[in-house]
Amino acid sequence: MGFVAVAALALLGYRATSKRFNDYGYTTEIALVVAYACGITAGLGELLLAISTAAIAALILGLKPELHGFVQRLKRLEVLSTIQLLVVAVVLLPLLPNRDVWVEGLNFRTIGWFVLLILGLSYVGYVSVRTLGDRLGVLLTALLGGLTSSTAVTATLSRMASAQPQAAPLLAAGVLLACAVMPIRLLILTTVVNGALTTHLGATLIALAAVPVGVAVWLVLRNRGTDAAASLALNNPLELKGAALFAVFLTVLFVAVPWLEDRFGSGGLYIAALISGLTDVDAIGLTLAEKSIAATAAEIAAFGILLAAWSNTVVKAVLAAVLSHGHLTRLVAATLITTVLLTGLIQML
Repeated sequence: MGFVAVAALALLGYRATSKRFNDYGYTTEIALVVAYACGITAGLGELLLAISTAAIAALILGLKPELHGFVQRLKRLEVLSTIQLLVVAVVLLPLLPNRDVWVEGLNFRTIGWFVLLILGLSYVGYVSVRTLGDRLGVLLTALLGGLTSSTAVTATLSRMASAQPQAAPLLAAGVLLACAVMPIRLLILTTVVNGALTTHLGATLIALAAVPVGVAVWLVLRNRGTDAAASLALNNPLELKGAALFAVFLTVLFVAVPWLEDRFGSGGLYIAALISGLTDVDAIGLTLAEKSIAATAAEIAAFGILLAAWSNTVVKAVLAAVLSHGHLTRLVAATLITTVLLTGLIQML
């Protein structure tokens, strides 16, 4: 009854103040109810829960201006995307069957988890770029954009290098940083699915990221007077059409990869990895990581993942050279191709 009385008091106070001051915020009223609930919880002996809740509530209240600014910078489409992500996580995913369907190893719940994992990681990068904006400069913007799509960042900055050749070194550094995100992202995704692959992938993927980062740092230090602003045209990562296509691609790979391996051995799997890496390295990486848990040998799956990463890196090297009209051929394309060759040697040792 006490809680009901406090809630009713808060409601009456909100009604009075909203009319009088034309202020329709209800933070104070919610804080009143939360404070009362914390007191009741403490009275029942749950001191840790009460203190934790009060601390979180105080933190949220203290960050109110920043949270308001964050929300105001989001477009309506991005707010809807946030809701869509929640719907995928708590509504659609539990509805998917958690068993093999049609063929052995094709589990729609597993595919759903993989899609959610990719969407969540991409969403973090997309919202970071949208909310923090170009104030961060081309380098940090490229890094954050790489979480969503390093290919999109490569294309955008390469076109900018064609129009702004004087800024080519800084833009090249941005492309290299975005490309360096891909192997780290791939390592994280595959480790989440099957931690045993880290032993086989870790050193090579880290080297695939470290070399571009090293060259990017050198370019920045050498060209500290150069300035450029990046405006990345990243697609919304929560676009349902894109998520559906990714799910279909994963489903095809879940069926095709075991069939190719069964029919042609490891050679068939490697061909699938090379072709898949031309367009999307995440899908084949997740597929092989999942298959390596039970069916495919870890060494074979790891080499297939690396083939996809190398294939994807070569594609970005070609994109940088072509879209920049040659301005990034020496700085980016040569660095990426050299990195592929070096990491190939590392894997052979």
